[in-house]
Amino acid sequence: MLLSLQELGKKVESLVNGRGFRFCILAPSDYRARFEKTNSEIMKAIVHIGTPKTGTTTAQARFSDARRTLLENGILYPHSLGANHHLKLATASRLPTRPERGFKMNDIKTEEDHAVFCSTLRSEFEAELATAKARGAHTCLISSEWLYDRLTISEEIARLKEFLVPLFEDVIVVVWLRPQVEFLLSLASTLCRNGGRVNKPKLKRLIASKETLYYNETLSLWEEVFGEDKVQVYAYTRQPDVVGTILGLAGTDAELDGAGDRMNSKLSVQTMAMANQIRVPHANRAFDAGWNRKRYFQEIDSTESLEIDLKFAKEIHAVFEKGNKALIARRADLSKDDLTPKWSRFGSSSNIELLEQDCAFSSELSQLITMMENELKIQQAQTEMALAEVQMLKSAPKAARRHLKEAKLQLKAASTGKSIPESLKAAKRKLVSLKEKARQ
Repeated sequence: MLLSLQELGKKVESLVNGRGFRFCILAPSDYRARFEKTNSEIMKAIVHIGTPKTGTTTAQARFSDARRTLLENGILYPHSLGANHHLKLATASRLPTRPERGFKMNDIKTEEDHAVFCSTLRSEFEAELATAKARGAHTCLISSEWLYDRLTISEEIARLKEFLVPLFEDVIVVVWLRPQVEFLLSLASTLCRNGGRVNKPKLKRLIASKETLYYNETLSLWEEVFGEDKVQVYAYTRQPDVVGTILGLAGTDAELDGAGDRMNSKLSVQTMAMANQIRVPHANRAFDAGWNRKRYFQEIDSTESLEIDLKFAKEIHAVFEKGNKALIARRADLSKDDLTPKWSRFGSSSNIELLEQDCAFSSELSQLITMMENELKIQQAQTEMALAEVQMLKSAPKAARRHLKEAKLQLKAASTGKSIPESLKAAKRKLVSLKEKARQ
């Protein structure tokens, strides 16, 4: 005998009546709504930790530019953790007793400051996460090479896990590796952009001191904290499409705008040699109005790459070979070729000696650039003060104060070296006057 839905409902209700059960009938649309609600609350995190020099900056630029497209495809690329890459998360995960550059960038001076920073970051991230879930996001994509490069002890990696695990159903860590010889040659360009002096002795010191170059030891820490099955390793030489691979893990084949021009490309050996002569420190624009080497050096038209000979390349590789073998032995996703340099690209000659050369006018060149840069800072400060005056006329004191704060940073940076004394003094006097006017 066939029963209608209503008759079936009455029969079941009579059986459970008075036994502490609650019975109701849901239409098919109700079942679907409930399923969709439950499914939307299930969210996973993909944590891309680098390594540096494996296209991370390029990938992060594409992700940050495509936040809207990603969210439309169910993927949140958080803004609260960092505008382009999620360096704030690395700073929060770092032990407060081990301050580094992220602390200065976020004005963290004490352990109490760090605790407040961590609490604020969590609140902002949770709010962003809740909004994304409400819009149907199923994956949170986090990307920062600082996570790999700055969290170098298990306690800090554990802090990262404690931050993330309560918020997600699943957390996987993805990392790209390349042969250490190639890593170091690429890193040389970054060091130049940041104001460091690069030469053969410097590269040798990095081999001994940069612990994250020892992939086996570093990834062992991540596997210990997150679990070996939650750490996925990719060979950069074999799988260089970082963006496509990560989007595949997130379950989408969405096309992101832009071709993804290579960011932080290698500097020529001539540019690096010139940087060694200039010796004017770079200052990160996020917290100091200093000379933006990265932008200027990228514009220089020069093409000869830094080259080392086969003997030095093999000397570098030998330092890491034992650890690489141990890593490959326990990782099914890596092979010997993945961490072995292409020896054919190294010959019997090199041009690294160009970086050792000194010139007779390096001191004078540094002074000239410093004076020109300081004059530019003063001009930028004057522009900011003019914009502040415009905002005062508009009765917008908050906006005016922002411009005055920027002007102060520019003048402070100009005061650290040789400058144009009279113009600097005049600009400082005007700043004091405008600050008083803004308080009225």
